[in-house]
Amino acid sequence: MIQLYDAHIQECIVHWVGNKTNDEGMRLSKEPLTMNEVTMKALSNYFYKPFVAKEYFYSFYHQTNIDLNTMYSYIKEIFTDNNSFCEVSSDIARFLYEQSIHPRIRGGELYVAYINNCLIDGKYTEAIGLFKSESKDTFLMLHQNDVGFEISSESGVSINKVDKGCLIFNIEKENGYIVAVVDNTNKGAEAKYWTDDFLHVCPRKDSFNQTQNMLSLCKSFVSQLPGENGKVEKATYMNRSVEALKEESVNINTFAERVFETPKLVSEFKQ
Repeated sequence: MIQLYDAHIQECIVHWVGNKTNDEGMRLSKEPLTMNEVTMKALSNYFYKPFVAKEYFYSFYHQTNIDLNTMYSYIKEIFTDNNSFCEVSSDIARFLYEQSIHPRIRGGELYVAYINNCLIDGKYTEAIGLFKSESKDTFLMLHQNDVGFEISSESGVSINKVDKGCLIFNIEKENGYIVAVVDNTNKGAEAKYWTDDFLHVCPRKDSFNQTQNMLSLCKSFVSQLPGENGKVEKATYMNRSVEALKEESVNINTFAERVFETPKLVSEFKQ
């Protein structure tokens, strides 16, 4: 579980990353943002809010050697040497640009933040946040004059929802760190570029993910049962699976027998 009540943004830099296929290019910053207390609070809310209830985590991975994962190497470099933050953030932006080749990927600001005092699973640690804003809202601006008000509009980023983001916690480095991911914009094939192509992460092997995987397996198996297994009976199987997964440890044989009972279904499920 993530708790960010005491988290503090040590520094944050912003780059603009376009669509490579459309030849939109990039605009890279040389210096971090300068923020007052009000701006810092607004930016913190923008960054932290999507991750407060996160329980499903990922890790960087590579088929042969984790050090060959590009983003893992960049993140490890920043955690090892904070002075490399600005330089490596530009490398991260360039790498994101190389992955932004689907024609439906929109350009936007990429925020790279170094965050202190993050609490995850009862441990305080630092994190690196990557956030991309692709959607823009229109804001009405009212200005008072001698006779009333004047109104104008400006386009900007709403702090109520991150389009894409991730928090990489400086824990379990040897296993690819602990990574929390959000993507609130793309749901089709183009969505994979953030999680798969850019970050190149896979679900973390922890109890929460294993429980979710087992529930998904049960749901898939039950949905394929023939018609004589009615809706009530199928619902009973799913309810039993939820109860069985509440145990401190789960044995696949005992689990199958407890949920499905009949030898035929138990054998089919185990297969």
